[in-house]
Amino acid sequence: YLILSRVNDRSTTRDRSPNSTPSRTFIVNGGSTWRNMSLTLRVDDFPGTKPEEFWKHNLDNFKHFDALLEKHNVQEYTLGVIPKHTTPEHIDWLAENPRVRVALHGIEHDERFPNEFREYETEDDIYQKLLSAKGPLRQCNGNGEVECYIPPHNIVDLKTARALVRAGFNDLMCGPGTDT
Repeated sequence: YLILSRVNDRSTTRDRSPNSTPSRTFIVNGGSTWRNMSLTLRVDDFPGTKPEEFWKHNLDNFKHFDALLEKHNVQEYTLGVIPKHTTPEHIDWLAENPRVRVALHGIEHDERFPNEFREYETEDDIYQKLLSAKGPLRQCNGNGEVECYIPPHNIVDLKTARALVRAGFNDLMCGPGTDT
């Protein structure tokens, strides 16, 4: 996924009529606005969602992907990490990689459920799970915090959103939910 994260104040504006309010225009085809736009490359599902797919979603393949990004001068990208499937080797690699901004991508990312947290879980339950899950990942970001959350399947409810704020998350990267 490519997510627009922020447009600085130097963005161009266009008036469609003398009385219209200026609006920001985003030209993705190489127009002048492109260089004024900050993009975040979002990569999900590290180290994988299903054990039966770990043969293709594995640390060696992520290292190869990271090397390609480095070759093409990508300075930073956000990697959605699923704590349930991480090992000490994964944590070490993440902590040593300056290009990776670690985001929490759910906790288990169970493919059987569209929402990471069940409807019977309270906001406090979710808050405690989030704190617990982000703990081991803190060493992976330069600031010692995990501040970005990527909900599995891009589905987040209000209860989870409130728990995320309480748990110190500042960024939520999501888009339309998937059909399940």
